[in-house]
Amino acid sequence: MPDIIESTLVSAANRMPAGGWTNPPLEREGGYRSVWKRVARTSQLFMREHFAATYFSDRTRYGNTRMAWPVLLFAASKPYFSTETYAFTYDLLDDEAVAKFYRSAARGLPALLEKVEAELSAAGMTELAKQYAPWRTPDIVAFVERDRNPMYTLLHSEAMLLDDLLRLGRRMRGIAAQPRTLPTAEAVAAEFSRGLHTRLRRFYRKAPVEELAVPLFLAVTKVLNEGLGVVE
Repeated sequence: MPDIIESTLVSAANRMPAGGWTNPPLEREGGYRSVWKRVARTSQLFMREHFAATYFSDRTRYGNTRMAWPVLLFAASKPYFSTETYAFTYDLLDDEAVAKFYRSAARGLPALLEKVEAELSAAGMTELAKQYAPWRTPDIVAFVERDRNPMYTLLHSEAMLLDDLLRLGRRMRGIAAQPRTLPTAEAVAAEFSRGLHTRLRRFYRKAPVEELAVPLFLAVTKVLNEGLGVVE
């Protein structure tokens, strides 16, 4: 799967002269916050919509509630948003940001638990389904807050993914400006694909997250192009 990711991103890199990756705004430039805020939101929404489904493609993972509950809380939360700072993702060193995350997750969790409980019950896993009853939301949130390492792994990996995207934007812009003195777009894309693969793997060990790398990259590329008015 990493080879597929790399070949797809290299193919995209070959089309960079027509894409938004050649001229993304850098820090202290006009449009930086608005463009990268959209990129960050797209990345966060993508992971919330797709990571849980990928992780629970093996239904037995519901049996380990210590690891499963944080995944569901993550999926139930809202992407980070602030009108006052240049932070684009939840800052684990900011107590208010972390509290904001848990508040949004607690609001969205009951509806998600209702679906999980129904799925497990329909599969004949009735005892396990009880661990996902919507009324357990306060207990689940409190447990995850106390045993914070799994959730912090998810949020830290999310922040690192955005850092990788910002780094890619800076390097691709440099390549477009000085193609003879900097690494080729193909080389940078290949390097990025390996880093992206690593970031996604860090969400949870042994989760089949590789399949998310290419669609995530393409979703981000689309919103970056739209933000910069690139015609594809």
